[in-house]
Amino acid sequence: MNFSRLLISLVAVSVISICWPLQLLANAYTFGVLPYVSATRLEPIYAPVSLEMSATLGTTVNFRTATEDRQFFQRLKQQSYDFALVQPFWYPPAVDQFNYVPLVRFSEPLTAVVMVLADSKATSIDDLLGATVATPPELTPITHMIRRDLKQRGIEPGKDIELKASRAIDSCMQQVIIGAASACVGPHFAHRMLETKLNIKLRTILETVGIPNFALLAHSRVPPEDRRKITDMLLSWGNSDNSKFTNLLNRMNTRRFIPVTDTDYDVVRFFLRDITNK
Repeated sequence: MNFSRLLISLVAVSVISICWPLQLLANAYTFGVLPYVSATRLEPIYAPVSLEMSATLGTTVNFRTATEDRQFFQRLKQQSYDFALVQPFWYPPAVDQFNYVPLVRFSEPLTAVVMVLADSKATSIDDLLGATVATPPELTPITHMIRRDLKQRGIEPGKDIELKASRAIDSCMQQVIIGAASACVGPHFAHRMLETKLNIKLRTILETVGIPNFALLAHSRVPPEDRRKITDMLLSWGNSDNSKFTNLLNRMNTRRFIPVTDTDYDVVRFFLRDITNK
């Protein structure tokens, strides 16, 4: 009888030991970041941010991303992420359809730039007529922004300038380096990032008008108090003298976070409707 009781006790302890970490896991949040660069490059940028979020909330916040834009968007549509950093074109469906709530956004507008190597003879977009220009994936805001800008200038993509989609901004610039493209299109922050990573010198010969930048969203299942804590934390970084927070912002390519007003993204909604109608 004593042996039986001992066995039952050991089984109970084992069950508790197994369930305890699962309980912790169930209470953890996920922080998804769109894969605007490779996952290996995103992790050292945003994993420290998730640690700060964990410390603020007193619970684990796990950094997550995806290998491709489509995969990330599908997870966003499935409402898999508790917190998500999204590009502007994903803001309307996430907020209007997928039950996400806006918290903060990057203060700078998002613009698309056309970059050439420093020794290129091209000094304006007109010098690229008849040439091939590499771009990010076709579905990104940057590619749509440059297409619209070219058309407004009377330049027809696919006819006057060939736009060649690449998998990511890194591979976009590689096309220029190997001579397969004359220029690369990217977000405004890519200029400095690519110069540093690839040890090259670049010139920007065109920059489009801007739209509201990346936004941090929280799913509506996240308690309002936790949403407020994360919002306050990120807003405070822009006013902090702590170099740790300044460095985190710099690595995310923003000077500060600012509050989101939903109507800020109406211009993106109009942009998306315009693309759909065409």
